[in-house]
Amino acid sequence: MKLKHILLLVLLAAIWGSSYLFLRLAAPAMGISLTMASRIILGAIVMIAVFSYTKKLPDYKLFWKQYIVLGVLNILLPFGFITYSITNLNASIGAILNATTPLFTIIVSSIWLKEQLNYKKIIGIVVGLLGLTILVGWMPLDLTRGVMLSIVLSLSASLSYAVGAVYTRKYLKHTEPLKTATGMMSAAAVLVMPLLFSSPATTFPGVEIAAAVFVLGVFCTALGYSIYFKLLSNVGATNASVVTMLVPVFSLLWGLLFLHEPVTPAIILGLLFILGSLKMILIPKHK
Repeated sequence: MKLKHILLLVLLAAIWGSSYLFLRLAAPAMGISLTMASRIILGAIVMIAVFSYTKKLPDYKLFWKQYIVLGVLNILLPFGFITYSITNLNASIGAILNATTPLFTIIVSSIWLKEQLNYKKIIGIVVGLLGLTILVGWMPLDLTRGVMLSIVLSLSASLSYAVGAVYTRKYLKHTEPLKTATGMMSAAAVLVMPLLFSSPATTFPGVEIAAAVFVLGVFCTALGYSIYFKLLSNVGATNASVVTMLVPVFSLLWGLLFLHEPVTPAIILGLLFILGSLKMILIPKHK
């Protein structure tokens, strides 16, 4: 990869890692539904505005069904699950749990696309599961019903992302990635609009909370997806997927610096196991 692509990769990881920080600020104050809906709609507006200017709008007539499916799998479900989960989990723990997406992608691909699981991928999955066991078993939180539900929903978000990734490879493999991103985001925005009216804000959330939602929509969603799909086009899926390994590192850093979240040995050990499993799965062995 060229230096500019490496810098974009690090920038993207820093942006996506910060999303858990801003969710921790916004969701308790605004509520799960309103936070999720505001983020998605704001992100969609920015993406449509930018790509209409560059004349790279999605092919809605041709792929509207696929955009709806991806809007649900890649946006609505995971955003909803993560937004709920982050109200009970530390930002760093939420990010580490969501870093398991490639593990689920390997499993879904083997079932749906009949891709063969080699020994390296199988060992990677086992190591990742060990990391999850360490993280969940010794996390610095009481395992209440809400925390356990949040763990399950965080992993469900990873599974939803995985199914969305495999669906894209199967049905939208030859479409332009940026168009796919804008298409699924705009479809999700339409589907999520009723939430704005079902749980409207009764008071102005305050400058800090409004700023958090703005950053979530414009930077963490619109800019983040634009950078990711741009990297996908320029450096390929394997190199772009390395961002998955960097996001929890930045989330850990942001949580420590701004939320003063504890960083325990179990969190570090669980993170190392999961990062090791991702390295085995994502990074090809050079001959």
